[in-house]
Amino acid sequence: MNRLRQSFIAVSFLITFVPLAIAQQSRYDVEVTAVYVGFPTLGKARTSFVGGNVYKEGSWTPVYVDVKCNRPYLAPAELVIDAADCDHMPTSYTVALPQLQPGMTETVIGYARPGSRNDNMLVRIQHNNRTISNEFAQPLTGLDPSQFLFLAIGTGLDGVPLPGVQLEEAVTPNMAEGERSLRAMVTRLDQMPTQWFGYNSIDTVILTTSDREFVTALVGERDGRKAALVDWVRRGGKLIVSIGKNQDLLAGAQELTDALPALPIGTSEQTELRLAWTDLNASEEPLTQVTVAKLSPKAERSPQAILSTLRSGDTPGQPIALRAGYGFGRVTVVAFDIDDKPLSKWRHRDVFWRELANRGGTHVPAVQIDSSVNYRRYGGYGDNSSEDTDFRTLVTAMETFPGVPVISFGWVALFILAYIILVGPLDYFFLKKVVKRLELTWITFPIIVLSVSAIAYYA
Repeated sequence: MNRLRQSFIAVSFLITFVPLAIAQQSRYDVEVTAVYVGFPTLGKARTSFVGGNVYKEGSWTPVYVDVKCNRPYLAPAELVIDAADCDHMPTSYTVALPQLQPGMTETVIGYARPGSRNDNMLVRIQHNNRTISNEFAQPLTGLDPSQFLFLAIGTGLDGVPLPGVQLEEAVTPNMAEGERSLRAMVTRLDQMPTQWFGYNSIDTVILTTSDREFVTALVGERDGRKAALVDWVRRGGKLIVSIGKNQDLLAGAQELTDALPALPIGTSEQTELRLAWTDLNASEEPLTQVTVAKLSPKAERSPQAILSTLRSGDTPGQPIALRAGYGFGRVTVVAFDIDDKPLSKWRHRDVFWRELANRGGTHVPAVQIDSSVNYRRYGGYGDNSSEDTDFRTLVTAMETFPGVPVISFGWVALFILAYIILVGPLDYFFLKKVVKRLELTWITFPIIVLSVSAIAYYA
């Protein structure tokens, strides 16, 4: 009787719990669990992909995909990212999936160029063009192309008053619709793109070197992350590099040092540092207790000093910030850690960040307040701002050529119609009714074409 009872309990357990366990187990050997489009946004400095990510509509951007391995899967496998471009044409980007062991979860970086902010991105994993995972649909919420996007690499630059950036504690794409500028961050090495076009959404990159652990990892990486950043600058990007107490580490990063307009050759401790921009008055309050890197300008690059210490008699001030072109882009180097505490307490920090961002990176126009309707105008597409008006004026001027007479479209259309009638009905009627030899069109047609062309040329 006891055995019968135990058997009944065992069968009941199997019937009740085994199907439940099977149902909870994923039917996919490998699956996509999360997708983040664009760079992590900046609220409090975070070391995970929590929160909204940002990118610009119509620009290439990194896509961070969390992949989980449940069981051994078919290899080699590929991660496929499908998104519609600006012309609503479907496009795919494929990246090799690293070999994962059961129970592992890894973030894989792919790339996409979403052309719409009101669409879905589809992400899947395939083997030999056959899908072997779930198909993950991620809604897209990109920025307008007219908005500005800063990217802080190294530290998050929390609370830094960059031009046009609102200093809320947390910024999400939904809150970003009406903002002039936003700030994203990369605080882990594996968040940096390995392809130069991954920075396509970014207007200005600010690289800080105060975190020694991050800089050490950046110098030692061999996945092409440094090369991708430098290549982006060479193709037109704007890079600001802050070098302070960890200047000695940069000697091992040849890609970065080749792009810098000056090389650091040691440091000095400054108890009071008074600074002056090239065409502005010097700061009244000195910057205290700061480590300053000594910069050796590269003469062949013809760097320009935009920030220096005060001049002492006939002795010029020491350059603190130098900028120079690099390919189609520009690199600015600052000789102290711009994310250090002394700067955060400095009374002139707002002016410093505004001038540094505008002189070293992409210029951000000031916000215009329309008092009649009480809203901010940013000079985006489709509004009546002065920037848009100037752009239309420039396009009109580029289409005007002095000394070249412009023929109206009406006359051009009339001559085209006459030409069609001449080579068509009139030529046929002449050969059919007058000459009565249609095969002569091999002669009349070239004569008509050459004659009309000659008349048009001389006219």
